[in-house]
Amino acid sequence: MDAAAVPVAAQTAWQASFTHAKLRKGQSVLIHGAAGAIGAYAVQLAHQAGAKVIVTAYHRPHQRR
Repeated sequence: MDAAAVPVAAQTAWQASFTHAKLRKGQSVLIHGAAGAIGAYAVQLAHQAGAKVIVTAYHRPHQRR
């Protein structure tokens, strides 16, 4: 079932980057949450489009119980 979500993440990243934000070659884009599924696709798509990509990511340390 996890693989079924892959197209949804890619489609969401595409729509946010190109349909809504109108991202073009040479523009800069800040992608929050680049370590997540949608963020990872957004980074790849923006880079491929020729944009300057700036990212943020957060690593939550594992807590022992």
